[in-house]
Amino acid sequence: MNQIQATNFNRHSSHHDPSNTTQKRKTTNLSRIALSIIASSYLCSLNANPQATQNQSTQNQLAQNQAHSTQHEQPAQAQTMQTTATSTQDLPQSQSTQARQEAQASHTEQAEQGMQTENKAQDTQEPSLDSTQSPTQATQSPSLDSTQQSTDTPPTPHTPAQPKTPKSTQSPIEIKELDRVVTTGSALASDIASIPGNVSIIDSKAISTQANTKITDIISKQAGVHIDNNASFNPRPKVKIRGINYGTLVLLDGVILSDLEGEARILNQIFLNEVERVEIARGASSAVYGTGAIGGVINFITAMPKKLEIKASAGYGSAFIDGEADRNVASAYLSVGNAFLDKKLKVKIHGGFKRSEVYANSPSYVNATQMEEQTNNLSGYYIDNKDRYIIGTTGEREVNIYDIGIKASYELGERDELSATFRFSNHNYDTKNYKTYLRDASGNPTYTINNQNYFIGSGQTGLGTYSHILASLNYLHSFDDGIFRIQASSLNLLSKWQDAENGDTNRNFSSGKGRGQDIDTSNNYLDFIYEDLHYDRQKFTLGAQFRYHHIVQTTPILTNWRDSSTRSGYHNKYGGETFIGSIYGSLNSLWVDSSKYGKFGSTLAGRFDNWVNFDNYIEDKENAGNAELNKRFATTYLPIFSPNLALHYTPLLSSTTPQNLTLKTSVGYGFRMPTMREKYYFNFGSGGSGHEGREHSPNLKHEQALSFEIGAEYQSKWINTSLYFYNIEMFDMIYQTGDGSNTVRMRRNAGRARINGIEYTLEIPIYRALAFGANYTLTNTQFLTNTSANPNQSTKGNALPAIPKHSANFSLSYAPKYGFYGSLWAHYTSAFFYDDANTRLWGSLYSYDEQFTLNAKAGYAFANGIDISAQFLNMTNNRYWDYYIMPGASFYLQIGYKL
Repeated sequence: MNQIQATNFNRHSSHHDPSNTTQKRKTTNLSRIALSIIASSYLCSLNANPQATQNQSTQNQLAQNQAHSTQHEQPAQAQTMQTTATSTQDLPQSQSTQARQEAQASHTEQAEQGMQTENKAQDTQEPSLDSTQSPTQATQSPSLDSTQQSTDTPPTPHTPAQPKTPKSTQSPIEIKELDRVVTTGSALASDIASIPGNVSIIDSKAISTQANTKITDIISKQAGVHIDNNASFNPRPKVKIRGINYGTLVLLDGVILSDLEGEARILNQIFLNEVERVEIARGASSAVYGTGAIGGVINFITAMPKKLEIKASAGYGSAFIDGEADRNVASAYLSVGNAFLDKKLKVKIHGGFKRSEVYANSPSYVNATQMEEQTNNLSGYYIDNKDRYIIGTTGEREVNIYDIGIKASYELGERDELSATFRFSNHNYDTKNYKTYLRDASGNPTYTINNQNYFIGSGQTGLGTYSHILASLNYLHSFDDGIFRIQASSLNLLSKWQDAENGDTNRNFSSGKGRGQDIDTSNNYLDFIYEDLHYDRQKFTLGAQFRYHHIVQTTPILTNWRDSSTRSGYHNKYGGETFIGSIYGSLNSLWVDSSKYGKFGSTLAGRFDNWVNFDNYIEDKENAGNAELNKRFATTYLPIFSPNLALHYTPLLSSTTPQNLTLKTSVGYGFRMPTMREKYYFNFGSGGSGHEGREHSPNLKHEQALSFEIGAEYQSKWINTSLYFYNIEMFDMIYQTGDGSNTVRMRRNAGRARINGIEYTLEIPIYRALAFGANYTLTNTQFLTNTSANPNQSTKGNALPAIPKHSANFSLSYAPKYGFYGSLWAHYTSAFFYDDANTRLWGSLYSYDEQFTLNAKAGYAFANGIDISAQFLNMTNNRYWDYYIMPGASFYLQIGYKL
C-alpha cells in the first residue's frame, strides 16, 4: 500500500502558504473549520510533521507525484491496513471523519456548480472506497484543506480567522491517512490510531468481504488479539491484547464500552452492519485512557451520512450437522440517514434484530460421589479426563438480540458544532432442549439421579435479559489557534439472570426454587480538552476527565426459577461507587525535518488519576454470622501517575520510489484497578457437583505494568509488512489461582510476571483485486515470583493461564468494487493452559485445545447497490475446546442493499 501524503495544520487561512497571503473563499460551515483543525492536527500528531508549502523542492514534488501515479497500478487489498503513522496519544474525538467528509462533499458540490477545474480536481480527489484500488488508494487525499484556492481570487471579508499553519521546507512524510476519524467519544479517548506503536486499521471493504458474523470476528483475525471463550454468541466477550486479562479498553465511536468492572457485554449486541471501521492500538495506553488499557485499545467506528443513505440486509444460516452449530439464525437490519438544512444537520437512525438457536456448548456433569450414590442402575454416562461424570448437555439457548439507535450532529455556527448519540440494545435467552445420555434399567432416557435433576442449576443454563443504554453529547468550538471540546457520555447496564436452585431437590425443568444474578451498573464520563496549535513543530494538548461508576450486584431468591416475577428477597449482595478525577497532557514535537536525514519526532504524555472508592459494601445472608462477609468498607484514595514516551523516525529512502520505512519505539506505564467481581464472589450454582470452591479476595491491589516495544513498518508497491517486539513487566498481576475442585479458586496478586513476544504482519498484492495477508503472534509468559499461589503448588516459572503462545491468521481475498468477490480465512492457535499449575489436560470442558478453523465468504456486488453473499464457517468441522466446545460447520446467506 502506498502511503498517503499527510497534510497537517492547514486551516484554510492566510497562513497556509507563505506565497499565499489571502484567503480565496468564504468558509460557509463548521465542517470546513472542524475539518481543518481536527483532521490536520490529527495527522500532525501522527507525524509531528508540518505540511510542505507550495514552494517545496522539485525533487520532493516529483516523489509525491510518482507515488500518486503508481497507486493506480497497485492491486486491491481488503486486508487490515497497518498504519505507518508516527503517531501520538492524545488527539480529541473532535478530529472528525464526518467533518472531513462533509467538507469534501460540500466542496464537490461547489465544483459541480462551476468551480475551476483545478479546484474541482482537488476537492474531489479522494474517491469513495473502491475495492479495485488498494486500501491506501481508497483513502487518498492530496490535502485535507480542500478549501485551498488559487491566488487570483480576492479574499472573502467574513472568513473567520483560523489556527495558523506551521511552515516546513520539506516534503511531507507519506503516511497512511485514517479516513474515518470519530466525532463522538471521550475527549481523552482520542482517535486510537494516534497512539504510538503497532496500530491496525480494518476498513469497511475488509469487514464486508471477509467471513464475519459478529463484530468480535473482525478483531479476532488480527495479530496480538485474542478473544476468550468465543463460542458462537458470546454474552461476555473478553478481549485480550498481548495476553492481558481485562487489559483492553473497548470503545464505540470513542465512547468507552469497558466498564470499571472490566466487562463489555454490549459488544456482541452491536450489529456488524453498523461498523464502518475498526482501529486497534497495541501497547500500554494508560497515559491516555487511564485504567484498563495496559494491553491496548480497540475502537469500533460507525458512519454518518453526507446525503440520503439507506442500508438494509436480511440473512439466514444454520448448522450443516444438527446440534453441532447454531440453527435457524435469522437477522434483519435497516439504517436510514440524511443531511438537512444545507447539510448542517445530519441524522441517522438504525435498528436490527437477530434470532438464533445456539447449540449446546458445554456438558452437564456430576461428581463421583453423586453418581456412586445413585440407586437406579443408570448407564449411558461417561467419565472425562478431569473425573467428571458427563450425563448430557446443558441445553440449547434461544437468543434474541435487539439494537436501535440514533446519531445526530448540528452546526451551530461557523465555529461550533453539537452532536449526540443514543442507543438501546438488548439480548435475552432461554435454555431449552436439554439432552440426556442417561438410561435407566429399562434403557429409557432419564434426566434424574435419585430423583434429582442435575441438568439445571449449574449456572450455565437458565434464562436472562441484558439491556444497555448508551448516550453521549458533544460540543466543539474552534479558536484561531486551537480547539476546545466538551463531552458527556453514559453507559448503563440493567440485567437479570436466573436458574434453578442447585440445592433444591424438587427442581425440574418447569418449576422449583431459583437463584439469580442481577447486575445494575452505571458508567458516566465528563471530558474537557483543549488543543493548542500556536507553534509550528509542537502541539500541546491538555484535558481533564471525570468518571463516576456505580454497581449493585444481587443474588435474588425466586420461588419459581422460570418466573422472573417471583423474586422475593436475596441471598447476598454487594455494591459500591467510584469517582475518578483525571488530568492529562501531551507534547508532540518534530525535532528533525530534513530532506537529507528524514523525520524524527517524539510524543511525551502523562495522565494523573485520583481514585476514590466509597460506599462499598458486602452482604451475605447465607453467612450472616461472618462479620467479614457482612460489612461496609472505609473510603479509599489512590493517586496514580501514568507516563509514556514515544519516538518515531522515518528515514528518506528514495525521492523517486514509492516506499516508506518507519521505525517506532515507546515505553509506558499502565495499570488496572481490581473489579468488585474480582474481589467478591458468590455461588450462583456450579454444575452438578455443587458449589464450586471459591473465596473472596477483598484485599486485591491494583496491577501495574511497565511496557516497552520497538518495531519497524515497511510499505512499498509490492509488499506491506511490519514487525514489533514487546516486553511487559507485570507487578501485582491479578490472576485466578486454583481449579475450583481440588484447590480453591480465587483471585490473587502475583508478585511479578513477564509477557513478551513478537507481532508480525504481511500483506502482498498479487494481481488486481487479489491479495494475500498473514500475521503471526508469539506470546511468551512466565511467573517470575508468585508468593500468593497455593502452598502445595509451585508456579514460579510456569506460563500464565489462558494465554496462547502461538497464533496465526492467513487470508486470501478478491475484492473488486463490483461483481464477484470472495475470501478465505484460516486461523490457528496452539493449545494453552487453563490454570496456573499448567495442568496438561485438554479435550474437555474448561480446557484450551489446539485450534484451527477455515472460513470462506463468496458474494456478488451489483452496481445498483444490491449485494448477495454466502459464508461457510469452520468448513473442516473441527470441534475443539476453547473453554466451551466450539461450533462445527455452518453456513450463513445474506442479501443486502445500500443506497
